[in-house]
Parts: sequence; C-alpha cells; structure tokens
Amino acid sequence: MTTLKSIPLKVKILSLGAEAQIIRIEEARLDAQIAHCRARCKAEPFHKELYIAGFQDQRGELAGHRKGAVRCEARDALLAYCFLRGKRYLAVEPKRFTDPDWKNIERMVLKYGKGRHQDLKQSLEMWQQSAANPQKRT
Repeated sequence: MTTLKSIPLKVKILSLGAEAQIIRIEEARLDAQIAHCRARCKAEPFHKELYIAGFQDQRGELAGHRKGAVRCEARDALLAYCFLRGKRYLAVEPKRFTDPDWKNIERMVLKYGKGRHQDLKQSLEMWQQSAANPQKRT
C-alpha cells in the first residue's frame, strides 16, 4: 500500500529515471558531434583532435554520472520504496552482485516511512538480513 509519505519517494524514483534518459540523450548528441567533427570538421588536425577530445571528456563525465551516482541512488530509492510497500527483498532483487548502500536506504526509509524510527530500523534490519546471501555470477 502506498502511503502519502511514500509518494515523494515514488516521484524521486521517477525523476532519477528521467534524469538517466536525459543523460543518454545528451550522450547521443555528443556522439553525433564527435562523428560530425571526425567526418566534416575543416579545422586543422591538431584543433580537430582538441574538439573531439573535449566532446569525449564531456561524454565520459555524463556517462560516469549516469552509471555511478544516478544508478546507485535510483537503486537505493527503489529498494526503500519496495521496503515501505511491504515487498520481500528477494522478490525485488532475486539476483544481485553488489550490495546496495544500506545507510542510504535507511536514511530514505526514515525520511519517507510512517511510524517510529526504531520500529522502522528494526524492520529494515530484518529485511536486510533476508538478503544476506547474494547469488554469485556464473
């Protein structure tokens, strides 16, 4: 059941997903600029490579942000949301290869959850223990 307090968490999840989409669009634009510069740029070779390197640096920063900060925050927010909705951990992440940021999840649960903080922490610890053994990659 969605509580009124968990609606902002749902909005956070949706906005993180939208941020990742926007970043992918910008990465594609930079890829197009790189391809255009390689094919049609009339600058001298040295300047041409400087332009391309600048575009590649920007693309790398965007991709790193999307794959690092945005992806991790989205995963943690989704796990906090599923916990607050009463879903089993293994139903949400049947396979995982890295641990989520449990401190960040706890922060979100305490911020968006209803009830006493001590009860929420205790329930989250039990939920976390149910996820103690991740499956290994084969």
